[in-house]
Amino acid sequence: MLVRTHGTVAEAEVNAIREAGSTERQIVEIALAITSITFTNLVNRVNDTTLDFPAVA
Repeated sequence: MLVRTHGTVAEAEVNAIREAGSTERQIVEIALAITSITFTNLVNRVNDTTLDFPAVA
């Protein structure tokens, strides 16, 4: 949901997450995880970071 859209997430989609049992805190943590991953990916691309671990087979 957050990754597929730009801007505001539809209230119905957020309500669906709540109805599935997620708390407000968990919804914020989902957004934080996506933000952290996106930021890390952008920094690594800007810096052309060398991977120093073996590829997963």
